[in-house]
Amino acid sequence: MSTARTNTKKEKRAGETPARDGDRWQYLTPEEVADRLRVTRPTVYAWLKMGRLPGERAGKGWRIRPEAVEAFLQQSTEPPTADEDLPYRLYSREEILEFLKEDELDPETVKKIEARLKVA
Repeated sequence: MSTARTNTKKEKRAGETPARDGDRWQYLTPEEVADRLRVTRPTVYAWLKMGRLPGERAGKGWRIRPEAVEAFLQQSTEPPTADEDLPYRLYSREEILEFLKEDELDPETVKKIEARLKVA
């Protein structure tokens, strides 16, 4: 087999997934996700292993649906919401200001916190 022929086969495998836009079996490789999100491959693999980014095993590799990447991005840009299983809750601006009064913080610290609350 010639070297040129072997390289062509490797390029086809290393390139984009051979799926059309309307194809229900369209998947991305971790490398493609890393390129699109401008992160490293190990970062994508870590997200997959932690379950933060849903993916499916394909032999020894991973395949990720484009919808899963979109959901991951959407989730990472949304503010946190209160969760009954977690020992914290979100506080309103008014509640935080009340805490500041009760804690008797120095005026400079209170001003810094109030300034941050105005930005949010």
